[in-house]
Amino acid sequence: MKQAFDKDDMSQRQDRLLTTLEGLLELSATEVKVTLDQATSLIAEVLAADKVDLFFHDPASSILVALGTSQTPMGRKQRAIAMDRLPLANGGRTVEVFLTGTSYLTHHADQDPEELLGVKVGLDVKSEIAAAFEVKTLRRGVLLAVSSTPEFFSEQDLHFLEAIAKWMGIVIHRTELIERMKHEAVEQGRRLATEEVVTI
Repeated sequence: MKQAFDKDDMSQRQDRLLTTLEGLLELSATEVKVTLDQATSLIAEVLAADKVDLFFHDPASSILVALGTSQTPMGRKQRAIAMDRLPLANGGRTVEVFLTGTSYLTHHADQDPEELLGVKVGLDVKSEIAAAFEVKTLRRGVLLAVSSTPEFFSEQDLHFLEAIAKWMGIVIHRTELIERMKHEAVEQGRRLATEEVVTI
């Protein structure tokens, strides 16, 4: 009986992953910020998380910046209390995941002395899962899902998030390419217009 239950559970997880990946690939990849906000909202819905973020590393300022945040009450609160920018020097679990590349799961973030007070107290996070993501083999940031409920996420949820983080690297790369191509097309149009004016 347990084996049948495990197969059903595995099948449901695989269906959830496939549905989410399909949803991510259907996102309009025209603007990075819009695409990332849509992606994090989709992931938050699937995981039933209170908040999902895509934190990007800004090497110029040594900060992880949440460029994509789910449209949830906790996501809005995070921006309001400025927890959408995490200096690497301040540490915390999200920074640790970025620096080490090692995924993280906790059932009681509020009891973790290494977690930032802004996460534990300011956002009232109890459970969190985090996985680093890469774009073209370069570690660029962290995909983070949190809940205010203790023991909310499972190991399977973490594996799911890790798979999604890999796909997010592909989605981000595609979106950045499209933005670059649009920018180059605008620049080329300006050059051609300037050349036409000069020849007249």
